[in-house]
Amino acid sequence: MSLKTSIFSLPALALLALGAGATGSLAASHGGVDGIKDAMSIYMEDVSRAETDGFLNLVECVVNEEGPGAMGVHLIHIARMQDPAIVANEPEILLYEPTNDGLRLRGVEYFFAIGAPGTPIPPTPPPTPTLLGAKFEGPMAGHNPQMPPHYDLHVWFDNPDGTFADYNKNVSCPSG
Repeated sequence: MSLKTSIFSLPALALLALGAGATGSLAASHGGVDGIKDAMSIYMEDVSRAETDGFLNLVECVVNEEGPGAMGVHLIHIARMQDPAIVANEPEILLYEPTNDGLRLRGVEYFFAIGAPGTPIPPTPPPTPTLLGAKFEGPMAGHNPQMPPHYDLHVWFDNPDGTFADYNKNVSCPSG
């Protein structure tokens, strides 16, 4: 099993079923990636602040098994994942890199559920969401039975492979 496959394996993600399947809406984004980074600055090196604000630390660091880089440690906001609105300054997931000084925020991920956890992609999925001029990836099946089918979009604050790449080759996970 790949590390990406185990993302969202916590039983708490069954709560996603409550908000899954909605058609969704996109809120206007202001300030682009820099605006998102500024809005997330309170979480840059303060994971406890993110946890206080409702983010759940999944602890596991997700690496790219097909090449260099990683996604890092995901902190998910279940209430936002249940809400079908995509709001630029309110991402559903924070992406942290483990460092010697603790976790450091490197980017965010937007998540748009299109069904209940463990269900297949709907035969007629909703249109692909876009944000900052980029189309979300998907539709895709959940990476495990606790995760719903969905669309997602990574937004990196500094990634040589591009702002919206899945992995960031400048992010690494501890080995061992």
